[in-house]
Amino acid sequence: MKSLIVHNMPFLNLQDSKEIVLGRFKQAQCDWLAVVDQEQFLGMVSLEVLSALDFNALDELSYTFIPDTVSLETHWYNYGLSFRKLQISMAAVVTKEGRFVGYIFEKDFTKATASLPLFEQEGIVIEVKMAQLDFSLTRLITIFEQTQQHILGLVTWEWDREMNVLIKIAPNPIQDTLAGLRRFGFEITFIEGEDLFASILKDNAAYLDTYLNI
Repeated sequence: MKSLIVHNMPFLNLQDSKEIVLGRFKQAQCDWLAVVDQEQFLGMVSLEVLSALDFNALDELSYTFIPDTVSLETHWYNYGLSFRKLQISMAAVVTKEGRFVGYIFEKDFTKATASLPLFEQEGIVIEVKMAQLDFSLTRLITIFEQTQQHILGLVTWEWDREMNVLIKIAPNPIQDTLAGLRRFGFEITFIEGEDLFASILKDNAAYLDTYLNI
């Protein structure tokens, strides 16, 4: 998914005048841009909001910055969760330290995952992996069936002599399922909700609050 990140689009600086801001939106040909201060991401702002306001420098309008982002370190599945949460067509991508990296567009993410039914129904997503020689898809599915889970969809792929499976199940308790997976040697690498995404957003919001209070 990192290949979907766009690095060569403009961003805004706190000292930019309204003329410069509007010029960068025109250059980017999009409705949102990131505000960056010394590589640190401060928030996203919309062309619609800024066009309606008068200002000499963008830092006068810091209250309009939206701190939500996609973390570079987050599991790729959370990109989809982010777009559903943000309800905008593009998002800024940042490192865990809050450094701005680039943008990711919902249309690109949707195109890349168009064949995946995992995003169509509500449920719990679990990713597991195991060495190819030891991997058995039948055993994996049996674990879910024996722990009374309803499978909504799954995707498998090979990477570095390992088999990886992203599997979505109906929203039921999963403790017995996780125990069964570990007992049969599957390594659990991701559970929806147990990721860096929420903490990254919290940290970014705290940084923005600090900036606003300076």
